Amino acid sequence: DGFIYSFENNTPEKQFVLSCKKYFQNSSINAFQHTTFYPNQLSYHLDIDEKEYCPLPDKIICSGPIYMDLHKKAKFPNDILVPGPNLRFDSVHEYPIKSSVLSCNTNKVLLLPLSWTNDLAFELFTKVKAAIGNSNVYKIYIRTHPDLSKNKLINFLEKIGFCDYEFADVGIIQDWLNKTHAMILTGASMATLEAVVMGVPVIRVVPDNTFSLDPFAWS
Repeated sequence: DGFIYSFENNTPEKQFVLSCKKYFQNSSINAFQHTTFYPNQLSYHLDIDEKEYCPLPDKIICSGPIYMDLHKKAKFPNDILVPGPNLRFDSVHEYPIKSSVLSCNTNKVLLLPLSWTNDLAFELFTKVKAAIGNSNVYKIYIRTHPDLSKNKLINFLEKIGFCDYEFADVGIIQDWLNKTHAMILTGASMATLEAVVMGVPVIRVVPDNTFSLDPFAWS
């Protein structure tokens, strides 16, 4: 009856939309905006005539009125933009959390939320390992990204000798931030804003091997 996917207007999405329209002509195609609006990402902007031939879904569900306006200014057709809630990852779900995992302890908890590429994750692991060394003062929690293979992450962590860590994938990120002393990340995540709003110190690691998609890098 219909397809629902996360919208960023990247090349693979256009192939996906074209395939749906060709092979499932009676099905609706609904996209939800699951990330922030990066002004320097060209796929977020349509040329004045591009909307006439660019493969687009039937609806784009925007995370609130501000994003409705941003997509309109970026030349997306008004008739396919729909206001909605934040449908990003775990925002509309609740999972039981083991109280022991989030209990207070003498170690300082450092939370590492990952973004969508292994390159950024591996670089973050390497730099954090170099920074803390073998110190037993810190407890590292890693929050993975749905697009990443946890097996690849574990293999890399073993390769560099990063052993004292746990994954922080259950529950919503706000639950983890309540027990976090500092968050370390390479950008490209709205967890930056969520942490700052909750008063958690944020250490932003500028990546050496790619663009820094940091939501705080622009005015």
